[in-house]
Amino acid sequence: MPAETAFDKRIAAGLRRWRLLLGWSQNEAGRRMSILPAELSRWETGSRSPRLEGLWRLCAAYGLTPAELLREDEPLLPPGWPPEALDALLASPELREAVAAILKGGGEGGAP
Repeated sequence: MPAETAFDKRIAAGLRRWRLLLGWSQNEAGRRMSILPAELSRWETGSRSPRLEGLWRLCAAYGLTPAELLREDEPLLPPGWPPEALDALLASPELREAVAAILKGGGEGGAP
């Protein structure tokens, strides 16, 4: 198996982040992309990376460009917060929608 690259890690992190922001389970996201949830899980953990066709399919399902998917410049959590805090913060549908709008540049707070 090839070594995981920094690009693979960015894809994995972006997939999980956006799926959680949209409030989708792996089953729901897989259904929208016409892939098995197990394949999405492998993409999210970085054990496999999507091919170009899969990358376009997931961007279309998430309503993102590849650049938006791979964007790392705006962390969702303040420095030092544990990663599981994201799940707790996004438990609220209203907060999830607000964060998604900000990350896509459409919310208040001046995202680029």
